[in-house]
Amino acid sequence: MSIIDTYRNSIARKRTEVTKLLADKARESTKIANASKKIDSAQSAINRTSIQTTIKNRLRDIERAEREKTESYKKIAAIDGKVSKLEREISNDEKRLNQEKVREQKKQTKKEIELQRKTR
Repeated sequence: MSIIDTYRNSIARKRTEVTKLLADKARESTKIANASKKIDSAQSAINRTSIQTTIKNRLRDIERAEREKTESYKKIAAIDGKVSKLEREISNDEKRLNQEKVREQKKQTKKEIELQRKTR
């Protein structure tokens, strides 16, 4: 396998990984939206009732949903970091791939020139 193939495979693998990470990020965003809905629902339940036990339970529900949102925000931040690192690596690999293609093309041109000289 040539160096060019190695770079191509590396780029393809990293792009697949970026796609997976973006799907994970979307799942975490969905979790945030669901937690926000839970918070809104619990808040409206608190406003409708005067029973202390229900109020305490809904306040615990709100705290739990807030923790879920915080965890999801942390995961999204970590995912964004991984994605940016992979994008940088993809960019570097593409640059190396192009350099290697130019090198191979120069080699091929040099071989063709040598072959033409021999045939004369």
